[in-house]
Amino acid sequence: MIIYSCIESRIEKNGQLYGLFKLGPFEKYQSLTIANILRRTLLADESKIKINAMQIKGVNHEYMNLKGVRESIIDIILNFEKLIFKDTKPILKPEQVFINFKGPKIITAKDINLPKNIQCVNLDNYLMTLEFDGSIAMKLFLYQGKMGNHGSLIYTQTKKIRNRIFRSFTPLQIDLLKTKENFIFLENSISSINKVNYIIQPFIQNDNNNIIDSIDFTLNQEILIFEIWTNGSIHPKNALIKAIDEVLFDLIPFRLQNKSFSKNLNFFNKKKIYNKLLNLDIGNLDLCLENYIYLKKKNINRIIDILNNYKNLKKNYNSFKEIQSLLLNFGLVL
Repeated sequence: MIIYSCIESRIEKNGQLYGLFKLGPFEKYQSLTIANILRRTLLADESKIKINAMQIKGVNHEYMNLKGVRESIIDIILNFEKLIFKDTKPILKPEQVFINFKGPKIITAKDINLPKNIQCVNLDNYLMTLEFDGSIAMKLFLYQGKMGNHGSLIYTQTKKIRNRIFRSFTPLQIDLLKTKENFIFLENSISSINKVNYIIQPFIQNDNNNIIDSIDFTLNQEILIFEIWTNGSIHPKNALIKAIDEVLFDLIPFRLQNKSFSKNLNFFNKKKIYNKLLNLDIGNLDLCLENYIYLKKKNINRIIDILNNYKNLKKNYNSFKEIQSLLLNFGLVL
């Protein structure tokens, strides 16, 4: 029997996504090795999209202030460092984003016109306030993972690249591109994974296929319990799946088993498994990140909560359509 399930998932107050997973069973000599490999693979993630550097018109360093802008440059940098991005398509090259506003105006993350393949998770994050006589013109450099080192940034500013992209830019944007001296670099981690914990528990299975935990350390098999915190740009379940796909061929069956969960229901007592199914955390569903956050904000944490609130969920057609399709895989009809 293969166990791969999300025991609990939630959105933390600071916007982090938390997931608690059970994975196993493994032989005693395998469990610690596999746990360490998965943890290190998760923490070595380099898929985060970040603002690596910015240019602000009229600003040469972070200790300056702009007339008509309420925040100092340092405060503006710190606000931009808090932004969390995710990709809808792989990012193959650095992206550049231009911001140009005049006051009075309160600028938040939703005011940034991002490329189609990049989305901001925390759209309501505050960035700065412009007074009636204030204005801001700036350029952001977005990178994914190690692409954002200083060497590659300078490389993108070579004359060959600048000449190729000038054709579609406004005079203000070209002026910012030509300026080399006023780069302000942001200190950001390149990992979307904030924290990973694991514990190893003994595993025993009785004749009735009921799984129980025991403190009998003479058992030959063990279960891994993983706790994963992400920055909000990726669901912990998807992060764990990605880590499994990257390491050992021995772990691939757990990845496939998750997709074929409904096919194996006949091996269990249907009544008991149905009750367990209803009480599964919604993290076991392969929801897109937007719909997962949407359900959590409505305090819908288990599959039974979806069934009890399906009438209200129908109001959001796109979300309801995906949820309905996923529940069909478990034999549940809304």
